[in-house]
Amino acid sequence: MRHIKTFQGFLNESSGNTLTVDDIKKMTGFTAVEEEYQLDPEVGYTSVQSFTLNVPGVDKEYPLQINIYDGNMFSFFQDAAPIALSIHTPAEKREIQQSMIEVPSPLSVLSKKIIKEVVKEAKEYGNY
Repeated sequence: MRHIKTFQGFLNESSGNTLTVDDIKKMTGFTAVEEEYQLDPEVGYTSVQSFTLNVPGVDKEYPLQINIYDGNMFSFFQDAAPIALSIHTPAEKREIQQSMIEVPSPLSVLSKKIIKEVVKEAKEYGNY
């Protein structure tokens, strides 16, 4: 089974902690557009990169997004709502669903399986 490189590898290959649209495309398999992100210093991150993914079959009105925090944590969003992942604990999933606040995960755990789960959920979201 072919695995996607971990972000640790991307961070070593790219200059500094800045990922590029090409890095995200390589990781997810989808084209991406980097979005401007308004950083709130109270959140506790020094940098946030946000990418909108162009996923076939996902309603463009509710695009799938990935945020990269300080170059080593990530969260997926759709329609500004954070997406709970299979790697989150039941308590984290409950927190995400109730508070609508993301619980970032380490980039090193991002896998093709997780991306497939997120894409599947994103495709279903627009079909309610």
